[in-house]
Amino acid sequence: MVFCFEEMTIEDIQKEYSGIVSQNDILVLAKSVAGRVDLPKELKGKSDMILRLAKFSLQKQITLLANIEACIGEKVYDSVIVIDKGKILGVSDCINPDDKAIKGGNALRCYMTSMGRICVFVGGDICFPELWSFAEGSRYIISLIDRHIDSVIISSAKALAVYLGKYVLICGNTTKICINPYGKIESIKNGRMTAFYLPMSLALGKKLGKRIQFVEE
Repeated sequence: MVFCFEEMTIEDIQKEYSGIVSQNDILVLAKSVAGRVDLPKELKGKSDMILRLAKFSLQKQITLLANIEACIGEKVYDSVIVIDKGKILGVSDCINPDDKAIKGGNALRCYMTSMGRICVFVGGDICFPELWSFAEGSRYIISLIDRHIDSVIISSAKALAVYLGKYVLICGNTTKICINPYGKIESIKNGRMTAFYLPMSLALGKKLGKRIQFVEE
């Protein structure tokens, strides 16, 4: 299962939902959970948000994706930290932020987790088709967006789902949308806690019955 949480602390999640979260689940945390994280302070032990997330991931043996506002000095990034069973796998930064005050990253990242390969889109990056091919081979495609999910985001996610023949989960700041491999919205959910079942896709796409030549003129 994929559980999405917002508007609560990691301690609230542990207290209220620890009983339903089990080994090999995926947790997706909105930015309202972890909030602003000063990475240099985390490294020096002056802040412990990442440590608390890692401990929970290890305790429950789960994969955890947390949207954070990552700060390095005066630079601020819209980021997602990925932790698998207590091990920090990496941090993805939004490549094309809408806010000029947010610094853009320069890499789209996929993570090999205990639940399979996960491709993480941050912010509006899912709207850029030139990034889509990197998600091929991923079992899960999850987009974390700290704002309202508009029609452009939905249309892009639908096209990506069809392009790859995969489920795509969009996690906005209030709404979560699951799109199936045929580009159809399978479910829309709201609330502090939402849950989705994302099976491995059986959709492989259509195959042409004849050879095609590609000609430039």
